Amino acid sequence: MAIERAEIEDVDGVVAIPGAQEFLAVLPPEKWTIVTSSSKALALRRLEAAGLAVPRCIVTGEDVSLGKPNPQGYLLGAERIGVAPSECVVFEDVEAGVKAGIAAGSSIIIFRHAGHNLDTAAHQWIQDYTAVAPVIQADGSVSISENR
Repeated sequence: MAIERAEIEDVDGVVAIPGAQEFLAVLPPEKWTIVTSSSKALALRRLEAAGLAVPRCIVTGEDVSLGKPNPQGYLLGAERIGVAPSECVVFEDVEAGVKAGIAAGSSIIIFRHAGHNLDTAAHQWIQDYTAVAPVIQADGSVSISENR
């Protein structure tokens, strides 16, 4: 509890990944969620500190019995937004999250900014959200395109 309280109070240096605000602004609110191992209070505080929108649905460590790398969080997130996990794109920057997304059967996009060298050659790597853009299809589904 004391560690979490300290994390909630200390948001110095918490900033959005470049392009995140613009990326999220394009997405229909019902088509995205955040899946985090943190508590809801900590997740909301960090979103606020980074100036990011809060999704309609958020899955936290409090919502699942097994955290990442178990896929439980991503499976619940997909269920809550009403899509199959295989139709989801997971943006991740930590190995446990990448493994959870893979285990859920989702497509994975990994952020290089975190400095990880994950053995995931089959998945896309990007520096930040400025490298990609959401595209809303006629049927309401969302795809991701590369910015060139």
